[in-house]
Parts: sequence; structure tokens; C-alpha cells
Amino acid sequence: MRRGILAFVTGSVLFGVGAMAATPMITGPDAPDAALQTTAKSASKEKIIGGVEIRPSYRGFRGSFHSENAAQLGYQFASGFKLYYKQEFNTNLYDPQLPPGAGGLNPYAYDGSLRANVGEIWSDKDRGLSLSYEARVYAPTHAWKRDAGMITMIRNYFKLKASVSPSLTLAIQEVPIAHLYTQPGYVRPKLGAEANPIFENRVYFDIDWQTPIKNVKLYFPFILQSTRYRDYAVKAKYNDSWGQKLWVYPELTYAINPTTQVGVAFYSDNLVKPDFSAFTIGDGLKKGVAQFIVSTSL
Repeated sequence: MRRGILAFVTGSVLFGVGAMAATPMITGPDAPDAALQTTAKSASKEKIIGGVEIRPSYRGFRGSFHSENAAQLGYQFASGFKLYYKQEFNTNLYDPQLPPGAGGLNPYAYDGSLRANVGEIWSDKDRGLSLSYEARVYAPTHAWKRDAGMITMIRNYFKLKASVSPSLTLAIQEVPIAHLYTQPGYVRPKLGAEANPIFENRVYFDIDWQTPIKNVKLYFPFILQSTRYRDYAVKAKYNDSWGQKLWVYPELTYAINPTTQVGVAFYSDNLVKPDFSAFTIGDGLKKGVAQFIVSTSL
């Protein structure tokens, strides 16, 4: 089994590097997975793992409400290796800026991904350090990306974690991402031409704190995304350039029981200009999204 896992990791990384010959795309933030990942804690026995998460969301500057949701299902092997599929899906709730007759839930599929969570690949118990790995291969389930020519997106998550105390954990994640597209760019209705991405790198700095209040946990990630875009058209957005995004996604959760959590979260928009020439903290926070979280797992 261990040889199979190593083969999967090596193949995923090599495939991810080869995938840089195509294209990536950034569309909206990723949920920090703090709640859903509780469905896959290490265990000594094989079992089916899964969960559902609902996040009613409010975009203040627009005055709109929507819901960002996810469901996942998979299997945990006796070794602790987890293989599962996660599908994100969103719905509209209320948007005052939509034209008459364009309201309603309008549910749609967002990102879908097959994930292989290898777990710990190295640890130093005396120093409280550990290194874990997870590979993700994305399907073109989001129509907006599919229209732009998306084939797949491959992410490799390397997470170095340090246990500062029994209640506080700090972590750094390095996430190289390869994007594959059938074309260098796309003309979006009403938005104009935009170059597709080809490579992206994300660096996470995570603070994970079990507060003094029983069952209340704070997860606070800072995320820096650096994305390289393809050469599509001279006047296309992001054409043949690097784009930078710095954002945060804190969430506070309360565990009602081992399988059910509720909480609140907030993710910002970009806190810097795409060329990193200046900070845009005020604008990034103003355009952020506040969420309420309800999650349950098997």
C-alpha cells in the first residue's frame, strides 16, 4: 500500500509539472476545508468518509445573499490514506442587482475534485513538527471555466505543521498548481477578453487555535497566490503576465458533537494590487463575503 501511495504522489507531481504546458484559472476563493476535513480524521479501521457543508453568504458591497455549499464522499483505508471526491455547488438567494425575473435559487456546480490525502509523510515528534501531502485533480464542472476551455487543474498540497502548544498549531502550506486549457484565453460576455492561467503557486500561513471556550476553534489562513497567465491578446485582461492575490479566510466554529459543526467565516477580496504595487486592504475587506457555516459528517 505504501508503495502505491508513493507512486501516486510521484505521478501526481510529475503530471502537475507536465501540465504547465496548458493553462489555469482563478475564480473565487476556496473554502479552508477546516470543517469538512473533520470527516477524515485518522483512524485505525477502514471506513467510508463523507460530509455536507452549507455556507449561506452575504456580499455586503453588493447587498446580495447566496450560498456556497459542498458535499464529499470517499473511503479511508486502514493505513489512514483517504481517497474521496468533493463537489462544490452554489445557489443564489437574493441579489438586488439582478434584472427582474432573473432571481431564484439558480443552483450551479462549482469546482469538483478527486482528492488523495496521503497524510503524514514525515514527522519529528520531539519538536512537534510534521509534513503531510494531499493531491487534487479537478474536473471541469464549473460552466464558466469549461467555456474558457478548462481540461483540468492539478494541485499538490505540502503542509508543514508545528504544534506550539496543545491548543495552538501553526502551519505553512506550499501549493504548486498546474492548469490545463484547450485555448490561451476566452472572451467573456460583457466582460471582454481574458487570458487563461498556466501556472499558479499558493503559499498559506495557517493559525489553528483551540480557544479556551470548549469546542470553539479559530482557523485563520493568510493566502498568497501568484499566477502566470498565457499570451492571448494584447488587450486581454492578465495577458502574458503575473497576477498576485493576497487574501484571508478566517473562520470560527463550534462543534456541537463529533460530526456536526456550526460557525461563522469571512473571506476577503484581494488585499493588494495584482502587480503588487500597493496594498488595497480597505477595498479588499469591503468586497469580502461573510458566511454562516453548518456542516455534518458521517
